[in-house]
Amino acid sequence: MSTLLLRAAARPGLLPSVRSRATAAVAATSSSSSASACFPFPSGSAERPPATAAPSSTSTRATSVLAAAPSSFLPPSRTYVSRAHPRPKVEHAIKEAVDLVLDDIKERGAKREAKFERNLPKRRLAGGLPEDHDFGPYRKWDETVEICVNLNVDPRQPGQNLRGSCRLPHGSGNMKRVVVFTPDEELATAAREAGALHAGGQELVDQVVDGTVSVDSFDVSLATQDAMPILGKAARLLGPRGVMPNAKAGTVVQPENMTDTVRDQVSSAIVPYRTDREGIIHAGLGKGVFGPEQLLDNVRAFMGALQDAKPEAFGKKKKGSKKAGKAKAGKGAKFYMSAFLTSTQGKSYRLDLRTVDPTSVFFMEDLPQA
Repeated sequence: MSTLLLRAAARPGLLPSVRSRATAAVAATSSSSSASACFPFPSGSAERPPATAAPSSTSTRATSVLAAAPSSFLPPSRTYVSRAHPRPKVEHAIKEAVDLVLDDIKERGAKREAKFERNLPKRRLAGGLPEDHDFGPYRKWDETVEICVNLNVDPRQPGQNLRGSCRLPHGSGNMKRVVVFTPDEELATAAREAGALHAGGQELVDQVVDGTVSVDSFDVSLATQDAMPILGKAARLLGPRGVMPNAKAGTVVQPENMTDTVRDQVSSAIVPYRTDREGIIHAGLGKGVFGPEQLLDNVRAFMGALQDAKPEAFGKKKKGSKKAGKAKAGKGAKFYMSAFLTSTQGKSYRLDLRTVDPTSVFFMEDLPQA
């Protein structure tokens, strides 16, 4: 009986009231068993010493098990963990998360450099090189800082498949190769001078189709409106690789803005974004060599662009529901479900939505101390 009570008292999913009753029952069982083991005094004895319970292995075990129960590391407001009452998720303010990500990048970089220096003798030995052979300085690898935002949108519904581009004040740090499709020869020459890899009209389209200019040789393609009809036969090559010019993505440009757009794309000042099938957006907002203020400025600009693109009607489809996002969202509907900040090889940090929601009073600020 005491063993069953002991197991019941140590269960982590019990309510506090049930736990206390089980603990009391274990203590009562232990006391009665130890008292019955003592030598009984005569009933007519004048002086009867107080009953002292001998140490019981059962009571000692119950105390140790209860001390090691999950209540020892839970907040005082809740002394149990269950599926309905999981552990609270750790969230970080955006400034704190940026500092944590940059610290992780520096720590990994130092470890990689130390490993490079430590393995130099092994590399010389494996290659049959002299002991004084110089491999050159360690070449640092700069990781990308990325933000992931889970939006309360259903991309399958009309108007909820968000797609566009955002201009970052400090760029993303990734140099891009750009081609420009335009029948205007003067504009093509100006685009090449601004940094475009290739620029032209029908001749450039033919080179892409026959493989002279590989689709893998450029990252972004821009076009003027009058060049869209001639891009039809190259669409089967450009579309699957995500480099087909599109007005929503900002890659169909007016002639007077072409040179500035080419410079922005080459310097990675413009970052495209698009929701995936689950309504999540991924975007690289900088490099590990950026300072905290530069990354915060880029995060501020990116979240502002998402807020501007917020649809009037949104909402993910719930399980068992056939409708989602058909009507205007309610007053209390959340547009931002969750957000994370991470780096190329680092762990992700969950963000407190109050610090990345442009409509919050704590946007890009530290949270008040509790």
